[in-house]
Formats: sequence, C-alpha cells, structure tokens
Amino acid sequence: FRNIVANPFATQITRGEHGEGLFNAFYSGNTCLPNETQQPLHVDAGQLWPELEVAPPAYALVVNVPVVDATVQNGSTEVWPGTHMDTTRTFGEDIKLAPEDEARRRELCQPLQPGVPAGSVLVRDMRLWHRGMPNRSDRPRPMIAMIHWPHWWRTG
Repeated sequence: FRNIVANPFATQITRGEHGEGLFNAFYSGNTCLPNETQQPLHVDAGQLWPELEVAPPAYALVVNVPVVDATVQNGSTEVWPGTHMDTTRTFGEDIKLAPEDEARRRELCQPLQPGVPAGSVLVRDMRLWHRGMPNRSDRPRPMIAMIHWPHWWRTG
C-alpha cells in the first residue's frame, strides 16, 4: 500500500534529512514472537568514516511501522537516545555492543521502550543503539521495516 511504503509523514522526515532523490532499497519486516529473551544491544550499521570526533548527518534512516500496537508487553523495540552520535562504531564492524558500552551509556541516558500504535511510524537513524525485547504477550508482534537512503548511496 502506498500509504505504508511512501507514508507522507515518514517521507517528509526522511526527505528533510536526505533531500530530494531519496529511495527505499529495503522493505522487510520482523516479528517478535512470544518469548522471554532480548536481543543483544546493537546498531544496524556504524559510522561511515572512522575516527571522526563528531558524527556526520544520517546516511540511512530506518522506518518501522508496527502492524499491531507495539507495547512494552509485546516487545516494542528498545532505543537508546543520542547513541547515533557515538563515533566508536564504524561501518563494517561487529554490530553488537559490549556490556561495558551499555554500562557507560546508562550513566548518560537511560533507554526507552516506546509504545507505538499500529500503523504509526517510528523513524530512527540506522546508527542508533537498539534491541528487540521480550514479548510477554501470547500473540506475535509484527512490524514492517524499511530503510530510506540518500540519492548518493549505492546499494549494488
């Protein structure tokens, strides 16, 4: 459906960051099944240029659309505000973060596990630390996932 793939609110945000010519080269989904485990804390991809003191603007934005209400109870994704600015993770490296990284970051800011109503959009920088959380309900929690790229990115 166009209102999902080209959601006007999401594309307004991603176009504001990437400019004209942005494109969606990833359309998939993930489903958090009832479980008691959590994913390791990770990034989807790190910084493009290693050893920068200040992180550059986003090069990829993830657009998540929950198909059902995403809640703490059914495993909404945990996000770590501000971590997209961390320059210690670079593109192509292991995406998992060490427990020491988590402890260090917790001293600065606590993570959030937002409730996101079905059909809403959650837009995040691909460098943002996050993880899937336990689904303590008795039903799956499906979510559409897309990645919006700037015109200069080449996916091959």
